[in-house]
Amino acid sequence: MLAGCGARRNLIEEYNDFAIRAAKAGLWREAAFRWEKIVQINPKNAKAHNNLAVAYEALGRYDDAEREYRKALELDPANKAIQRNYIRFKRIRLREEGEENEKRD
Repeated sequence: MLAGCGARRNLIEEYNDFAIRAAKAGLWREAAFRWEKIVQINPKNAKAHNNLAVAYEALGRYDDAEREYRKALELDPANKAIQRNYIRFKRIRLREEGEENEKRD
């Protein structure tokens, strides 16, 4: 059992390292795919939920991003980086929604 735990941790680290490289290269779908895998392996990984939210945001999948930010905060409410990312996301979304409403008026 312990060997399996280590293998799982190594797989998560490999997925995360690959996802970070993909995100830095602007390959957001690939990054999201890897972070989705991490969340499947360990649903309590708040950082993976946060990173997945960032990827979804970059892909324009705002409802999915919102869900993942909320999950990340539920798992780690004191995490300042997650808090900042979610606040930034909400501000951008509110501004975009306001601009859309102005275009319609």
